[in-house]
Amino acid sequence: MPDKKILVLSDLHCGSLVGLTPIPWQMDKMAFAQGPLWAWYEKTVKAIGPVDVCVVNGDAVDGEGKAENIGQITTDIEEQADIAAECVRKVKYGKLYFTYGTPFHTVGSLNYEHLCAKALKAPISDTLYLDVNGVKFSFRHVTGASGTPYTQGTQAYKEAVRDLVQAVDNEDEPADIIVRSHVHNYFRAESPERMAITTPCLQIPISVFGRKCRAWRYHVGMVLFTVSEKGSVNVEPFIMPMKIVLKREYVKI
Repeated sequence: MPDKKILVLSDLHCGSLVGLTPIPWQMDKMAFAQGPLWAWYEKTVKAIGPVDVCVVNGDAVDGEGKAENIGQITTDIEEQADIAAECVRKVKYGKLYFTYGTPFHTVGSLNYEHLCAKALKAPISDTLYLDVNGVKFSFRHVTGASGTPYTQGTQAYKEAVRDLVQAVDNEDEPADIIVRSHVHNYFRAESPERMAITTPCLQIPISVFGRKCRAWRYHVGMVLFTVSEKGSVNVEPFIMPMKIVLKREYVKI
């Protein structure tokens, strides 16, 4: 069994003004954000090269705008799925899997991400379990978040404990590596028995989305796992260098 590579993308939010946006859908007024994000994405997946597996771990599309729709390129769900499919096609993968994202963004009269998966002829599930050279992975989108700096590890490792308890209850094998997304930041919690990771996103925290985004930790990027033939695992996060400075302008009265 040769070394195997698994690339994890998540929270693309295609259709959002500040989600991952290929050039044909980019808008002049948002070029300052959409352009650099897309350029970094293309450059990074090209540098990573071929992978054995690509996992799109939820929120591939942004949805029709249930709370508002002025922060979107389009509210046409089929077009959002086309955008997402074009993004994923940039990755050179052997196998492709999707997991379902947040229902607020991805569910209406249908499961919107079905359109993405169907376009790319890939399976989609609530939780994806993979056995890679003997290392067992659990991929699922939603997880809890924390605004407290010293409890980030608690949120990540809580998923590992949940997976362990569920496996024991079902007389099944627990996962060695638990991968969650949703919270738009990269964090890794690890013990000798198992590892829990939250993945970065592919959406810039500005515009209408940025007004309601109050996270103190925010990472844009993707994660690459390399599993050796002997079952050792290397985790490599690719994080987009990003600094958003919002100058304070105090109004004198």
